[in-house]
Amino acid sequence: MHVNWTALGSVFLVSVVVTLLVSVLFAVGIVAQGRGKPVLAIGSFAICGVVTLLGIAVILA
Repeated sequence: MHVNWTALGSVFLVSVVVTLLVSVLFAVGIVAQGRGKPVLAIGSFAICGVVTLLGIAVILA
């Protein structure tokens, strides 16, 4: 059995980066909502939703 370590490393790196991105965007949305900036909060949550739906679409494809 052969493992493509480069591809596995790429998948790992992308998943870590995207996880951090979504976590930071969600936190920004929570803070923005608390400070009365609804446009920033909705934008952050919308980006989180789009990234999540894209991940689900990639899994199902």
